[in-house]
Amino acid sequence: MTFDTHDSGEHLAMMERVVGKRIPGHMVQRAGASAASFFDRRGHLRWPDMAGSSKSERRVSKLVRLEDRVADQVLLGFIQGLLKIDPNERLTAAEALRHPFLASSKTATG
Repeated sequence: MTFDTHDSGEHLAMMERVVGKRIPGHMVQRAGASAASFFDRRGHLRWPDMAGSSKSERRVSKLVRLEDRVADQVLLGFIQGLLKIDPNERLTAAEALRHPFLASSKTATG
């Protein structure tokens, strides 16, 4: 899954929309002064206020949340683990290989 945009604000909005979670506050704080153009004082993304165009707003609003797109709960858990916004919470390669979704795939294929 990729986010087809070259606009940083739109990209952040797409991530939040698909994943269904806000960018973690500690990550916003770590970004320092550069975060001010994207986030308000509470650490919330300035979307759609910072949208470059109504087309940009529509692109983000038309995105389907991951949980509404993937019916299989094991697959959903796997994808959610890979797409965690906070890299400290994201599945490592080793964890991903041990995930039940891949384990069930290995069992099914022999």
